[in-house]
Amino acid sequence: MPKEFTTFLSEAAFSLDDTTFCIWRKYSDLSWKTGNITFPEGDDPDGSEDLLFILDSNPLTYKLWAEDYYEKPIPLSCVEHIFNHLPLNNDVIFALNSSLSLANLQNDILEIAYSL
Repeated sequence: MPKEFTTFLSEAAFSLDDTTFCIWRKYSDLSWKTGNITFPEGDDPDGSEDLLFILDSNPLTYKLWAEDYYEKPIPLSCVEHIFNHLPLNNDVIFALNSSLSLANLQNDILEIAYSL
């Protein structure tokens, strides 16, 4: 793991004892990276394929997953808006969750450095 990310190893949100894979991508990287590891035999030995299939860069894949997970319709236009890193606005947020607004999400937006 690059030194830029080593502080995350002590992050309370992560349980390293239960971790089966680790991937990262620095701003300068053109693709996702993994460490030098030897995988056991099998089609998905670390479980990453099953867990990360929704991150295939296709907004429709994520929309279908989210609709199944949240058991409600998700507007594809909103998912595409976020996938394209367009600035968030109340219309997009309300379409995804009518109980939230841009003001409600301000701290979260700042924490992940999402464009406004």
